[in-house]
Amino acid sequence: MPKDFDPTHVADTTISVAAHLEAELEEALAEHRVSRASFLVLDALARAEGETLGQRELVTHVRRTSGTMSVRLGRLERARMIEREPDPENRRSVTVTLTDRGRSLVSAARPTYAERAAHLVAGLPEGAASGLDASLDAWLAFFEPDERTAPRLGVAVATSA
Repeated sequence: MPKDFDPTHVADTTISVAAHLEAELEEALAEHRVSRASFLVLDALARAEGETLGQRELVTHVRRTSGTMSVRLGRLERARMIEREPDPENRRSVTVTLTDRGRSLVSAARPTYAERAAHLVAGLPEGAASGLDASLDAWLAFFEPDERTAPRLGVAVATSA
């Protein structure tokens, strides 16, 4: 690492950048009267096969807790953007399906979201976006390893003696 490298600066600046990004993307979606969290749920469903995912899959896609996701899905269901049904193969699970109304909303909001994201990424120095994209994916994998990778952070549970 270079002598003047400061890990706390990287972490703190990343948090500040993330706050700006989130605020800008929320603002872009406000004209469609949808929050970013709800948009991400609708978008994940729109991209899924049959526009249907299990609630656990949505938690993974959207990076929210199951409790937060339940509340979010309740709001989207009341707004008739999604439908929830017990999973026919596992009654303890819920299957979430995009409705016509949800499909219309996400289709209308997606270009606005993509345009704002492109505008924000354009603020990076020339040529930096592709390297940052790969670096961020690798960094995120540190925190969210897939099932083939041993977690680097977390809690180990052992039986009592």
